Amino acid sequence: MRYSNDILDDIRARLNVSTIVGRRVNLTKKGREFVGLSPFNSEKTPSFTVNDHKGFYHCFSSSKHGDIFRFLMETEGISFGEAVERLANEAGVVLPVQSPEARQQEEKRQSLTEVMGKAADYFHKQLHLSKGAYALGYLSDRGIHPKTQELFQIGYGLESRSALKDFLAQMNIAERDMKATGLVIHGDDIAVSYDRFRNRLMFPIQDLRGKVIGFGGRALADNQPAKYLNSPETELFHKGHTLYNIHRARQAVFNGADLLVAEGYMDVIALHQAGFEGGVAPLGTALTEQQLSLLWRISQQPHICLDGDKAGQKAAFRVIDLAIEKITPEQTLSFVLMPEGQDPDDVIREKGSEGIRDLISQKISFFEMLVIKETQGHVFETPEQKASLEKRLKSHIQKIQDDTLKHHYMQAMKEKLNSMFGRAQNYFSPASRGKAAYGQKNNNRYNAQNPAASHQLLSSSLVSGKRPVISDVEAMLLYVPLLHPKILEDYMEEFADIEFESEQAGYIQSNLLNFVSSYPDNIENSSETLLNSQPIAMLQKMQQISKFPPFKFTLSDTMYSEALDGWKQLKSRYKKCHRLQIELQEAERNWNLEPNEETQMRLIEIKRQLNEASSPEI
Repeated sequence: MRYSNDILDDIRARLNVSTIVGRRVNLTKKGREFVGLSPFNSEKTPSFTVNDHKGFYHCFSSSKHGDIFRFLMETEGISFGEAVERLANEAGVVLPVQSPEARQQEEKRQSLTEVMGKAADYFHKQLHLSKGAYALGYLSDRGIHPKTQELFQIGYGLESRSALKDFLAQMNIAERDMKATGLVIHGDDIAVSYDRFRNRLMFPIQDLRGKVIGFGGRALADNQPAKYLNSPETELFHKGHTLYNIHRARQAVFNGADLLVAEGYMDVIALHQAGFEGGVAPLGTALTEQQLSLLWRISQQPHICLDGDKAGQKAAFRVIDLAIEKITPEQTLSFVLMPEGQDPDDVIREKGSEGIRDLISQKISFFEMLVIKETQGHVFETPEQKASLEKRLKSHIQKIQDDTLKHHYMQAMKEKLNSMFGRAQNYFSPASRGKAAYGQKNNNRYNAQNPAASHQLLSSSLVSGKRPVISDVEAMLLYVPLLHPKILEDYMEEFADIEFESEQAGYIQSNLLNFVSSYPDNIENSSETLLNSQPIAMLQKMQQISKFPPFKFTLSDTMYSEALDGWKQLKSRYKKCHRLQIELQEAERNWNLEPNEETQMRLIEIKRQLNEASSPEI
C-alpha cells in the first residue's frame, strides 16, 4: 500500500540515520557527520558519510545516497513496503489500517505460506526414511554433505499419488489450499486430485524473507516426463520474479561474497558447499527482466556463470540482449564461462573451490561478451564484413540509456576494432615480421580454426598501440613466460588477456601466441628458441630488469612455481593500474566539470589506490 509523506516523515523524525546505519557500519563521529567504510564497496579509507541533521547517508565510492528506507532496501534487498513496516514498528508509528480486502488477501497469503512450510518439512523428513534411501544415495553420490542437505532443506517426494495430500489432510489443511499452492494436480477432467511431485528430489524455493513459496523437483527415474518440475504459477509463486536461494545469497553478498548466477539448483548448492555462498539460479527459464532487477538490488555486478556448451553460450547472448538497455556505470554484469561440457558442480568436483575461483578471476566483462556475441563464427577479411561488425556493435551500444556509459562503449568499440583490423608499425626486420606478426588474416584463421581457444582468448586485445616503447613491467610480463614457456601452455588465456599499452609488447605477445598455437607439442622445451626469436635490444632490456632485487622471480634459475606466482601477481597489478588510470582520467574530468567534495574525494581515493597498486613490492 502507499504511505503518505506525513507518515514517512514521522518515521524519519523518530529514527536517526546513524542508528539504523550503525548496525551494519562501524561509524565514527567527525564534526557534524559520521564516517565509516562503505557497506557497498570494499575499501580501506572511509568514504561513507551519515548526516543525522540532513537525514541521509552518502557513499562517495559507489555514489549511493538515501534515507533510512533506502538503506534497508539497498543492504537487505527488501521492498519499500517491508522497509516502512519494519522501521514504523521500531519507531512506534502506527501505520494506516489496511482495507478489509487487503487484510484478507494478506491473511490468505500467510495461510498458504504455512501450508508450503509444512510440505517442505514433510518432504525433508521423507528423505531420511527408508523410502527416501535412493534419493539420499543420489545426493551422497553428488557429494552433497548432510549439513548442506539440512541447510537447503532438500527433501524427497514419494512415488505415491496421495502421500503428501493425505499428510496435509491429517494436518487439517483444506484441499482448496493444496490446490492454491500447486501441491496437487487438479482440473475439470480430473476426478480426484493427486500429488504433483512424485518420486522426485525436492528443492524448496524461498522468497527474500526465507518463506517457502514453491518447489523444484528433480526426477529420479529415467521414464519420468520432465527431468525438472517446478511449482505452477500461484498466488505465492511466480517463477520469473524470484531466484533460487535469493534470501541466503543476499546476506552473503552483503558480507562480501560474489553474486553468482548459475543455471540449476545443484549448481547453487555445490557452490555454497564449496564456499561460494552468493549463488542463485533462475527457475527453469531464461533470466527475466524482473530477475535481473532483483540481482541488481543485491549487487552492482553479478557474475553470470553459464555452462560450457552451446546452450550456455546462447543463454549469455540472451542476457546481453536483455540487459543492454539497463546497464549503467553503477550496474552491469560480467560472465564466468565454464569449461566445455561442464557446469559449476562439475568444476567443483573436479578441481574444488580453486577451480571456480580461477574461473571467476578470468571473468569476461559485459563489453567483451558483447563483442564475442557479434564476432562468434564470423570472419572479417573484407571491408564489408568489417563494416557489418561495426554496424552491429553500434546498434547494440545505441540502446544504452546512460549517455556517459554509451560514450565510453563507443570508444571501447573503436579501440577494439582498431586492435582487430588496424595496422601496427614495423618494429622487426622483414624476416622476423613474417614469422611474428599476428595480423588480421592470421587472427581470423585462429578464430575459425582453433576450437580449443576459449572466448577469453579470442576476445583479448592482441595488438595495442598507445605507446611505441615497452615499459619495464611489460617487459617482465613477457620475459617470465619466455623463461618458462609452460606458463604459455597452462595460462595461455590469461596471457592473451593482457592488454599491453605499448605496440612493441603487443607484437611480442602476438609472436608468442602464434608460436604456441602453431607448435603446441614443443612448448615445454622451447625456452631457448623463444628467447632467441626476440630482438636483441628487447632481450637485453628484459634481462636487465630481471636483475632488480624486488623481482627475483624473473631470474633464469627461479623455480617454475615461484616464477608463476610472481608473474600472476605482477599481471594482476598491471591490469589494476591500467583500470585505475582510466578511472583517474574520468575522475579528473568530473572534478574539472564540477569541483565539489564528492568529486574531490573520488579523485583522492583513486590516486591512493593507484599509488598502492604501483608499489614496487610484489
